[in-house]
Amino acid sequence: MGKKSRKEKRREAAPAALPPATSRFPAWLAWAAVLGWGGLVLHSHYSALPPQSQVVLPALSLSQYLPASAAAVGRSALLLLSGAVFTAAAVMAGGLLSRLFYRGSTLLERGLFSFGAGLALLSLSFTALGFAGLLYKWSVLACGAALAGFGFFVHAEAGRREPPAQSPPGEPLSAADTLLLFLLAGVLAMNLAAALGPEIFYDALVYHLAAPAGYNLAGGIEHIPYNLYSNLPMAHGMLYSAALFLGGDVCAKLLNFSAGLFSALAAFALGRRLYGRRAGIWAAALFYCVTHVMVSSWSAGTDTLLTLFSALALFSALRAEGEGRYGWLALAGLMAGMAMGTKYTGLFPVLGAGAAYIARERRFDRAMIRELAFTGLIAALVVSPWLAKNWAYKGNPVYPFMTSVFGADPLSSPEKIKGFLAETRQMEGFELKRWLLHPWEVTMGRAGNSEFFSPLFLALLPVCFLLAAPSAAAPPLWAYFLTVWLTWSLSSSMVRFLMPALPAAGVLMAGALSGRSLSGLKGAARWAMLASFCVSAAWGAVIFHSQGRHLVPLGYETREEYLPKTRPFHSYSSWRAYDYINRNLPADAKVLVIGDARTFYLERPHLASSVFDLNPAVELASASRGGGELYSRLREAGVTHMVLNVAEAIRLGRSYRTLYWDEAARRTFYEFWDSHAVEVQGWTEADEGRFSNRVAVYEIAEARPGRPPAFNLLRDVVMRAIDGAG
Repeated sequence: MGKKSRKEKRREAAPAALPPATSRFPAWLAWAAVLGWGGLVLHSHYSALPPQSQVVLPALSLSQYLPASAAAVGRSALLLLSGAVFTAAAVMAGGLLSRLFYRGSTLLERGLFSFGAGLALLSLSFTALGFAGLLYKWSVLACGAALAGFGFFVHAEAGRREPPAQSPPGEPLSAADTLLLFLLAGVLAMNLAAALGPEIFYDALVYHLAAPAGYNLAGGIEHIPYNLYSNLPMAHGMLYSAALFLGGDVCAKLLNFSAGLFSALAAFALGRRLYGRRAGIWAAALFYCVTHVMVSSWSAGTDTLLTLFSALALFSALRAEGEGRYGWLALAGLMAGMAMGTKYTGLFPVLGAGAAYIARERRFDRAMIRELAFTGLIAALVVSPWLAKNWAYKGNPVYPFMTSVFGADPLSSPEKIKGFLAETRQMEGFELKRWLLHPWEVTMGRAGNSEFFSPLFLALLPVCFLLAAPSAAAPPLWAYFLTVWLTWSLSSSMVRFLMPALPAAGVLMAGALSGRSLSGLKGAARWAMLASFCVSAAWGAVIFHSQGRHLVPLGYETREEYLPKTRPFHSYSSWRAYDYINRNLPADAKVLVIGDARTFYLERPHLASSVFDLNPAVELASASRGGGELYSRLREAGVTHMVLNVAEAIRLGRSYRTLYWDEAARRTFYEFWDSHAVEVQGWTEADEGRFSNRVAVYEIAEARPGRPPAFNLLRDVVMRAIDGAG
């Protein structure tokens, strides 16, 4: 047989369009079940959480967003360029692994896999630099540029050798499809605008960005005491470390925004490959129009990056067959390792991808065991640096989990670790009735942080089987979704932890609505879904507006005006104190932060504690026999200054008992304060003319006879407020 032409290869590699689906059940049963169950869920959800015009309409008013400052838009454009450069570098670096995924992939799929593989290579390289003590701007940018440059040439060579597969012909778009595309464009614009503003996400300020910033300051990865969160896997943190060097917090946020966008594109690409272009569009919308996904796209967190790696692990597993099986499995292992290296809960979608692969292959023999072991080995190697780091620093590779097995180190509090686990789970123990009602409770906003979650998944997923004929594409997707949902539901009720399951659920639902059978019912379902998407986007706009996410990108406020202000999900900021320290104190100054765990904007070495850690101020006071000894201990630790955030200290003290000292430790600290604390600068925050907070910077100075003591805000305001509440 003669050698095949490129055109023939492209035709063979193109995804095959599935035949029109035919329903397995009588039309009357499908109509009754879909309208009955779906109507019940939607009615119950919107009765419990009705859109309120007095809240929604102001957020949707375009007049308040215009006109924008030309100078601010220019600055935002430059920041956007830094994010685009990082994204492009990741795509080019992914070319180094292009042999794994080029065969049979469309141009979009190549871009998706290149982005995921590039992020993995960059993260692993920066991790190596961090452990080697070479985490500096010049080394990080040089390493990234080298990977991107070499990857570009490999991309070009692979593209000449293996042209991209042709996408299947697209079906004509309906009016609902066209409106949906406009809605997606609006959601994309809102998410981008929010990503261009300063970071205010609490978790990012405590550890997602704070830990990488600390690594950058130290020139390498090191143990961060009193911050439990910094011991969680940080594969994403090394990407943020490079982004901070390249373009600051906004560049890191734009990387996370890109991960959300690429996750939606992955849902589209998978839906298109399995069910056609229209299904791909609706699958992308079912993911990207979830309010929790929108909000997660605005900040430098973990959930959208975890979703991207999880979706690509699933996609790779579903492509693993024929000659290139082990190449795809290697890519799946790389993505699975990055998922677990981004978040411990990445184990759930990794198990889901394995279940999907088994369901697609419909076998479990020795060959399958070898294939799963091969994939698992690669995943284990990728996540191993973070497990080894925890073993070295904490004696527990999965700290803070399994402390009952490995024990707690001297800098950890078993009681506070239990508090962390309880807050993460948002559930106590297992109760069958509560577990069975879990999907309903979450959909109705009765679980913590589940408000505004989309009701479409509960409304449509249980009746999907009534809408379409048997399909080889559905069982692997169901295996993945059910595995992720089951492991999540047994471990937490935090809705955003379920995000890695949503792209697969979207493809399942969109696939059920494809085909020509039951066209009237499916058309009605699409219009109902479009209306629900609009409501979710409106809730996103309400949160966007209430947090003032547009103010800095459009020039209505500067960063210096925006960051100190209390606003929803960003209260009692210490930013003014941090900014003063960054501008006025020497590089070797070290700061003890009391009353605030958010230290990202502090560009000096510091001691601070999360709410689930021992407090260094309390611990040092408890270990000292008087104010003079406490002063000596602080000086030995290199501490030169203190920051006190009054209102935040009261909030955390009441809610998390962060200031847990006994009377002797209190007296020691007050004695130290009266003799050695000298106020350098202070700021008062007011709300409608009423006092709301006080933040101050203090120098730790030698005792001087006759010097009047600084007003003891900790004793006379903070502890009185906490004790009074008790």
